[in-house]
Amino acid sequence: MAGKLQTCPSTPGKKPNVMKTDYTTSHNKKIVQKIIYKRFKKKGIKNLIGLAGPNISNYLSFVKSMGIKMANIYEKNPTQLLLQILDYKFLMRTSVKFEDIFQANPHLKDTVYDLDFDCSILHVKRHIKRFVNNAIITLAIRPVGLELTLKMFSKLVSKHKATILYNVKTTDNYKLHEIQFPEKTYLCYQYKDKSNMLSLTIK
Repeated sequence: MAGKLQTCPSTPGKKPNVMKTDYTTSHNKKIVQKIIYKRFKKKGIKNLIGLAGPNISNYLSFVKSMGIKMANIYEKNPTQLLLQILDYKFLMRTSVKFEDIFQANPHLKDTVYDLDFDCSILHVKRHIKRFVNNAIITLAIRPVGLELTLKMFSKLVSKHKATILYNVKTTDNYKLHEIQFPEKTYLCYQYKDKSNMLSLTIK
């Protein structure tokens, strides 16, 4: 949930995605981030594979406070990678790989996968299907819409029929929805950053 790293293609006929280069003031995002990471801290998870965003040192400082001891960061966009290099400060054991996070091993134990794509579900279906264990998936709701995004996500992560509950909890900073399956439940946090965003993680 760090920020836009994996650059997603723009929708044909639409303006290209505008790259956000500073997430340190994303108030609602930070609140949701803390709520989700506290769940993984309680599980004792120490390792991270993820997308760190341009503010990599700020991100590493946060995940360290949540109990993470080692971070493996992926980045396939050279501009974002340069921003990370300029911002980087040593805070923990960290490796940065210049490649698509799709190449990461999705089955590691004691590992949280922080996948902040910052684009619609249409562009990252194969990633969602690959990373189903201990994953945090962050998506832009536009242009698909909330209802269709949740339905599409449901079909990607389970073969069972989903029950979707809207507005299970509403605060000034986010709305919480749930996707329930017989074998698992996903918590879906909807919040406003530069646009309407959705962070999904297994309960």
